[in-house]
Amino acid sequence: MNKSKFYSLVRLFVFLIFGIALFYYIFHSQQEEYRSQCLQDPNHSGNCSLWSKLLQDTQHLDKTLMLLVMCGFIISNLMRARRWVIMLETLGIKSGLWETFWAVQFGYFANLALPRMGEFARAGSLSRRLNAPLEKVLGTIISDRLLDVFVLMIFICIGLLLQTKVLFEFLSEKVSLLTLLKVGIAGIFVFVFFIYLLNTDRFYHPIIEKIKNRLSGLKDGIVSVVRNHNPMEMILLSFGIWIMYYSMTMLGLKAFTPTSGITLVQGLIVFIIGSVGMAIPTPGGIGSFHFLTMTALGIYGISRLDGFSYANLSFILIQIMTISIFGIIGMTFLSKSKRVTPAA
Repeated sequence: MNKSKFYSLVRLFVFLIFGIALFYYIFHSQQEEYRSQCLQDPNHSGNCSLWSKLLQDTQHLDKTLMLLVMCGFIISNLMRARRWVIMLETLGIKSGLWETFWAVQFGYFANLALPRMGEFARAGSLSRRLNAPLEKVLGTIISDRLLDVFVLMIFICIGLLLQTKVLFEFLSEKVSLLTLLKVGIAGIFVFVFFIYLLNTDRFYHPIIEKIKNRLSGLKDGIVSVVRNHNPMEMILLSFGIWIMYYSMTMLGLKAFTPTSGITLVQGLIVFIIGSVGMAIPTPGGIGSFHFLTMTALGIYGISRLDGFSYANLSFILIQIMTISIFGIIGMTFLSKSKRVTPAA
């Protein structure tokens, strides 16, 4: 066995051990969360074991629909990878679809370990493989997330139109207006400072100049959305990703017997609120996704335990199993030698 194959096997073994350890950590934390929910339910029976509950719930699960959910997740990531390719092309960085796809998978996997670590992980892994400037690649990921926020806001507006009272009462109860105001002011301050630093020569220092050069590359990556030569494809991909997410939510709800009666409009509200939970900076949305999804399902008469079961099944099948498997493959793929590509 040559050195290259040996090191590849060692990397695969290390990644596999890391994935198993991460799975154990997340599952253990979910066990504690489930036990807390179970003990609050006056109708609970047994020893409140999450493993037993999951085994019981899988008996009421449509396996075909859940397989479609997992396939939908992969398709949405292919769409995201294609959108990323377009943004990179705008900067003169040539990347293959599979390279960006595996970088996306690796990013999701890294998010399971630390909140928002995935954004840096996928930018760093792809920039190393393509020999491209990190700040430019990272800038395209910022654009990627801004597009996600824009489309999510459209979904929220649609939800408000269809279920104004339900969604408004939920958001006003769970989201502090003062917090939103603080975040907004902080965001404006950072943006103004960013623009000022790029356009002034008042403060000269080698370190400041280095920061300015980095920020300039970051700016190029961010504006790649505006400059791209395939605006219609970008729009279709952006909406396609989130339509796929919504479809995955509906398929998951229909696959689980206690939530199978949720309508398309109700499922849209559950999807919107669950998406807000995924946006909260916790590892993979753990905890926040469960709490908000349970709360959203509770609006439509689904018990907290059934809501928690649905959230857990979705989380474990997608956030842990699918992401871990594809994330490890992605790390192995991206850890291979660099593919030298001309970059602007």
